[in-house]
Formats: sequence, structure tokens, C-alpha cells
Amino acid sequence: MPDVPTPLIESDVRALCLAFHDVVEKVSWRRPAWFARTMFARMYDEGTLSIRSAESRALIGSQPDTFLVHPYGRGDHDKVLVVLSRIDRDELEELLTESYRLAGGS
Repeated sequence: MPDVPTPLIESDVRALCLAFHDVVEKVSWRRPAWFARTMFARMYDEGTLSIRSAESRALIGSQPDTFLVHPYGRGDHDKVLVVLSRIDRDELEELLTESYRLAGGS
């Protein structure tokens, strides 16, 4: 039987976010959020993460079960929701790195 990876959870997101330089964790809309110069990641709900991506439309179009339209984007087309159970840790790290960069992290 093949090994099934353990689904990613909030603590995985937190560990990766706090590894970036000068990141601060705060509560935003009653959920944990991580800030560089601006917010770059926030737990949207138990298994969904809100991030920024320059490729948000392409991600949503190519993998609509994994990447979802952010309902509160307010015209920000770089926001996307990520279903954590559908990605692995390497992909999460890649997505967070881009989001951190877009939020002004260095």
C-alpha cells in the first residue's frame, strides 16, 4: 500500500510562514494571518488558506478543485484560496514564497 501524505494543517502553514524574514503573525477576521509588509497568507477556514499569486487565474482555471476564487477579493485579482488537503508541502512552500514576495517580503 503506498504511503499517503499527511494532509497539511494550520501548524504546517505557520511553520513555513514564520521561517520568512521579518514575518509577524496576527489575527485577522478571527483567523491566523501572516504579514510581511502586508498580509501574504491567512487561514480562511480549517483547511483552506488565502494567499496572493500572480498566477491566480491560471491556478483556478487549471485546478478548480484545489484553487478557488477568493470571495472577498474586492477586485484584488491576485488573491486565491488553496485547499490544503490537495497540495503537498513543497507546493505549499512554493505558493507561500511567491505570496510573501508579492506582499513586499525580502
